[in-house]
Amino acid sequence: MSEFGLMWLHLQWFAVIACVLMSVVFVQNLFRLIIIPRLLYVLSRSCLGQLRSRSYVPRLLEMPGRTQMSGDFPLGSVRP
Repeated sequence: MSEFGLMWLHLQWFAVIACVLMSVVFVQNLFRLIIIPRLLYVLSRSCLGQLRSRSYVPRLLEMPGRTQMSGDFPLGSVRP
């Protein structure tokens, strides 16, 4: 193999390695900038929605004087 052929082979390997590294960096940046924040946003929305719905019901039930003043107790229920 001539010296020029060996140099060409090294140049090709260098180009392949550079392309692979650039694609790896591109995918990492894609994950870091787009995919992971979107997943975190979706997960936080779902967790906040569950927490909001769980903490929202007791607040409605704990309104002072709501059940005593309304007088619409279901049959068979015990007054508080």
